Amino acid sequence: MRKSNLSRITCNAAIFAMVFLFISGQELIAQSTNKTNTGISKITVKKTSTKADAIQLDTIATDTIPAQMAEYKPTFLGGNDNEFRKWFFSNFKMPSQVPVSKRKGIMVVHFTLDRKGRVESVKILKGLHPVADAETKRVIMRSPAWTPGLFKGSPVPVRINMRLDFK
Repeated sequence: MRKSNLSRITCNAAIFAMVFLFISGQELIAQSTNKTNTGISKITVKKTSTKADAIQLDTIATDTIPAQMAEYKPTFLGGNDNEFRKWFFSNFKMPSQVPVSKRKGIMVVHFTLDRKGRVESVKILKGLHPVADAETKRVIMRSPAWTPGLFKGSPVPVRINMRLDFK
């Protein structure tokens, strides 16, 4: 049997178990484990009788989510990503140590906004030059607070990937 069929069967079995437990009145917790080679997550289902465990599921599920999953995406100063880019480039000063040949290009950054909309961490996924990358991290960490993203009506930490074009 191929791996993709096995993964599909595993997921279908887990979904069936969750539906069965739900219908029988049992509360449940679903945990996803490492992704398989096919990109489908394995799911482990446990039944429980305490509400504390059920509440913990929501906490785990909404710990940090990609911006695409938020019901309401984070906004910067009431605008969109372009407002953030304008703010970023008005505060970014290209360090003199960066060679002229490395001052133009595309930088891809990844950062996390906490429940209050503050930047928590910044990673450079595709950089221009180590010194320019460090300046980019510094500027993004000093960003004003965003309006936080919402999931199920509550503010949640959100991961954002953004492209910055240096011209």
